[in-house]
Amino acid sequence: MSYTPMSDLGQQGLFDITRTLLQQPDLASLCEALSQLVKRSALADNAAIVLWQAQTQRASYYASREKDTPIKYEDETVLAHGPVRSILSRPDTLHCSYEEFCETWPQLAAGGLYPKFGHYCLMPLAAEGHIFGGCEFIRYDDRPWSEKEFNRLQTFTQIVSVVTEQIQSRVVNNVDYELLCRERDNFRILVAITNAVLSRLDMDELVSEVAKEIHYYFDIDDISIVLRSHRKNKLNIYSTHYLDKQHPAHEQSEVDEAGTLTERVFKSKEMLLINLHERDDLAPYERMLFDTWGNQIQTLCLLPLMSGDTMLGVLKLAQCEEKVFTTTNLNLLRQIAERVAIAVDNALAYQEIHRLKERLVDENLALTEQLNNVDSEFGEIIGRSEAMYSVLKQVEMVAQSDSTVLILGETGTGKELIARAIHNLSGRNNRRMVKMNCAAMPAG
Repeated sequence: MSYTPMSDLGQQGLFDITRTLLQQPDLASLCEALSQLVKRSALADNAAIVLWQAQTQRASYYASREKDTPIKYEDETVLAHGPVRSILSRPDTLHCSYEEFCETWPQLAAGGLYPKFGHYCLMPLAAEGHIFGGCEFIRYDDRPWSEKEFNRLQTFTQIVSVVTEQIQSRVVNNVDYELLCRERDNFRILVAITNAVLSRLDMDELVSEVAKEIHYYFDIDDISIVLRSHRKNKLNIYSTHYLDKQHPAHEQSEVDEAGTLTERVFKSKEMLLINLHERDDLAPYERMLFDTWGNQIQTLCLLPLMSGDTMLGVLKLAQCEEKVFTTTNLNLLRQIAERVAIAVDNALAYQEIHRLKERLVDENLALTEQLNNVDSEFGEIIGRSEAMYSVLKQVEMVAQSDSTVLILGETGTGKELIARAIHNLSGRNNRRMVKMNCAAMPAG
């Protein structure tokens, strides 16, 4: 009867090997378990897995050495052009001695990844007819493998192919799951912050709410919104400091814009991430960070608040720990800054509307008072047409002078009422007004 590896291992032995390898959570553990199995079977002294990444043309190496120390290495040069490249084009078992290995791949042999050995064997790892790597077996002595041993190693390799494919699929699924969870969490954060800030029209309330949400989700302790002041070359800063987690300190100040990091962001309209040290040449209000938090390294992140092409202000975040501003967090903070910019734009519009409303109220009060004054001084005159208002304005002008006033008008048009109004507004209004009929006065 011809020899087959499965009949040599036996069904129970094959089942035990498969179960052992399938229980491994990652490639490092798989290499360690495989090495132990081939050692116990006296098939090899060591085993490793080399994976080929076709898209990036890189090779990844997983192995276990003395004291079961895991090894992982990858590159697109020496390892990628090593033995694994050979089995991609010719999917046969590769077998060579150490001398042949050094002659064929001298750079790889000199790299320290492979200790001196007697014999080397690389078998293709394949799934659905596609070779995605190889399984290495090494013997340190000069004893070559027999055909029977090659067949047993081929059985191990077939099992490793299945297990490796499952581990890679599990890794991809875990990465996809973590990515989906992160996207879900980020979406929840964006929704929570958007709902919290868009309803705030008062700038102080808005800054407090923004600070509370950013501190809650990112554990950032110093949050500010910086806006340009109505005064030239000045900045209005709304800050929240979480020195006490339960009772944060809020402050508002006005500082010079020149020489500040905020000025740089206003000019570039780009995010600025920088580590500050106390010895740095900083603007006074930026140096106050060290007065607030002690002489620690401050990582400062300044995010532009944009409304279209208009720069509204800067969201300034300061933290003593650099690890807060990871790539993932920065991407999320950029999106948060976009929402905050909308809220700031709304708050500024509300401030302008409120200012114009108060101005309108003041002007309305002034006009009402003016009308009331006119009514009190010209109470006997009931006309309120534009022409009459023009006449009354002239009355106000001449009433304060000592000049003689000539009032012309037909009978019944109210010349006497105009005269009385002039008297009432004049400096003589506390004395009696004497009326005389000019036609009854003698000539000369």
